[in-house]
Amino acid sequence: MIASSGVPYNVTIGSDVNGDSLFNDRPTFATDLSSPTVRVTPFGAFDVQPSSGQTIVPINYLTGPTQFTLNLRLSKTFGFGKEAGAANHQGGGPPGFPGGGPGPQGGSQLNPWFGVTPTTVDNFAVSEVHMFTPNKVNSIRLGWNRFSQFQKGRDANVDPASIGLNTGVGPSSFGIPEFDIGGSGPGRYSNLGLQYGAGGRVATSFQVADDFSLTRGPHALKFGFNFLHDYSDYTIVGSRGLFTFDGSELGTSLVASLTASGSTFANPDGTSGLIDLLAGRPSAGNTFINRVGNGRANIDQNIISGYAMDTFKLTSKLTLIAGLRYDYMGTVDESRGRFSAFDPSLGLVEASQLPGGHLYDAPKKNFGPRLALSWVPPVSLIPNHQLIFRAGYGIYYDTIPLNNFEQGLAQNPVGPTGGFTIIPSAPIPFDVGVPIFGTGAPAPPFNVASIDRHLKTPTTQIWNVNLQQELNPRFVLQIGYVGNRSTHQLQLLDINQPTPGDPSGNSQSRRPLNSAFPNLRQINTISSVGWANYHSLQVVLKSNNFHGLTTQAAFTWSHNLDTASEVDDFFGTSGYVPQDSTNLRGSYGSSEFDQRRALIITYIYEIPGPKSQSKLAYALRNWQIAGTTSFRDGLASPVLSFDGGSGTDNFHERPNCIGPIHYQLSDLSKPYVLPGAFALEAPGTFGNCPRNPIVAPGLTNWDFAIQRTFKFGERLSFEFRTSFFNAFNHPNFGEPSPDLSTRITATADDGSFDSHFGAGGPRNIQFGGKLRW
Repeated sequence: MIASSGVPYNVTIGSDVNGDSLFNDRPTFATDLSSPTVRVTPFGAFDVQPSSGQTIVPINYLTGPTQFTLNLRLSKTFGFGKEAGAANHQGGGPPGFPGGGPGPQGGSQLNPWFGVTPTTVDNFAVSEVHMFTPNKVNSIRLGWNRFSQFQKGRDANVDPASIGLNTGVGPSSFGIPEFDIGGSGPGRYSNLGLQYGAGGRVATSFQVADDFSLTRGPHALKFGFNFLHDYSDYTIVGSRGLFTFDGSELGTSLVASLTASGSTFANPDGTSGLIDLLAGRPSAGNTFINRVGNGRANIDQNIISGYAMDTFKLTSKLTLIAGLRYDYMGTVDESRGRFSAFDPSLGLVEASQLPGGHLYDAPKKNFGPRLALSWVPPVSLIPNHQLIFRAGYGIYYDTIPLNNFEQGLAQNPVGPTGGFTIIPSAPIPFDVGVPIFGTGAPAPPFNVASIDRHLKTPTTQIWNVNLQQELNPRFVLQIGYVGNRSTHQLQLLDINQPTPGDPSGNSQSRRPLNSAFPNLRQINTISSVGWANYHSLQVVLKSNNFHGLTTQAAFTWSHNLDTASEVDDFFGTSGYVPQDSTNLRGSYGSSEFDQRRALIITYIYEIPGPKSQSKLAYALRNWQIAGTTSFRDGLASPVLSFDGGSGTDNFHERPNCIGPIHYQLSDLSKPYVLPGAFALEAPGTFGNCPRNPIVAPGLTNWDFAIQRTFKFGERLSFEFRTSFFNAFNHPNFGEPSPDLSTRITATADDGSFDSHFGAGGPRNIQFGGKLRW
């Protein structure tokens, strides 16, 4: 059993109290820590305004919750050629992380709205290995997995009605709704609150797998079969509501009038939003709430796979490998008939009314060949030292994540369980106790979710070629090329996207399906039309016990391009929802995972010890140092205008690139990208910037450990280990905000929209012990 203490994290107030322009000041301890009166945070322990006699909260004062892991494994050999075993893994804990993301409608990243995600994992497996003869072996495995996770904000017990906000929500959507203040420009304020309430899933899978191996002469044959049943019981997230104060109701015109009269504003966008907030005038059209029809969705899928492979040792220097795999990914289904989709001839209907009675036809041609060879040529680059040439190619198929189906397809406004979005008309009632969203009656046109009837399985072709040269008996150098091409990748396309036009005008009349389906607005359709490419040079130098030192230095120089980088696009930055659904090629660019250069060095060094039998010699023997050093380029990062300037209503527009891109890290209160690189797109147009046009800060990290093994006889030993993570406390910054401000507000372990998540935090020292017997 392992108990891991929580990770420490900072408490900041998000403002500049001490005047150093860094906006990362820490609060002070409240005079009475038990006082229920709180300013800024809901914890009751901190005060935002320093005063005489109060103590500033230390760095990393708070600590996350403890997590527990339990592992059990049993195995037994029954005579010759038969072995059975079982294993169980249990783990759990309520990890916390920023609950929101960047940009309008992203939710808040401030500490009071960190997400709390209690998670429990259970795994159980049983296997049996039977050796019929030394060259005939069969292995069968049965597995069961259960993953339970429930997501909510830290303020999930706060009834918004208790502070005067009558949004009409139930307990599942309690908490402060999201407040966006200041529009989409660089002068906007940090979001407050969260748009979504509590929700989660219990995912259960059952698996049966069998593998049979047969060796006959130069052939090593393998055959296998796998059956997987996935079942996920989703609790659909209820909406808390979104309130936008962007100046469109009163603030912008008032600021413009005062500016014409000679007044000056350091932050006109933010001031305009604050004026609307103080006046109680939310923006019509950008203030809404999603009502959940039925809070459950029970989604399942069956996957059947089989393979055959032959490893043929043609000669002592040449080995060929050939194989074929088949994967059948069954149609994703909802056990209680809650799915619905759009059909051009039928409109929005329940899945049972679609052709065949299901969402889409499961592809049945997922054959994946595999080919590889290993060859020792008769000549070598270095005489008397072995040279090996390797190459391989394969086609691989991927599953469709079940969470792509959980909300939209099960919550369309059709049937008895349908959900809908309420967008109140101006003027929006915004006063203490007044019902803000009315009675909640559905009002078309609706945004709906759908899926392509001819969905294809995401497919990736992978190929590689490399040379491995022995330099001497202790060192080996490998140089290779690795590439892949992915097709049929998932994208969410609005097949009813309006033609670009005046963003303040009526977009509904510009939608291509408006005449036939006037009650439908966005028809966001899961489609398998995306693609990706990856090319890399990979160099690895290995040493084996060179004077006690074993190392590997791996360098990668690569470029990764795609039309979308993630299918769970929480903040609209990955390209899964493109800028223009009618021009997917315009979204092809550097992936969010594109990291041009990476150098990773790992090492283990056995420290020489004295050979005498003295007590001092005993204490100095059996010490070892091990570590990993990483130098990585920054990841390609998005820049979006978030302003809806194209008039297509998806708010994923990119700005115009108007000049060279230069970076600065000397002052984190200023943009990461220096001025002059970007400008808002003209109204009614899309921006010309490519996807992910900037490069985030790189990552430098030194992790190492020193350990010593104490032996007490033949079987009993104790290992003591001290581990240093980011040993030199090198600052590693998260990705910049994807809006035009491009500000960096977190380290690489804190930014929830940061693909470095989990790496690059402050120095962490751990002590551990392991007893073996």
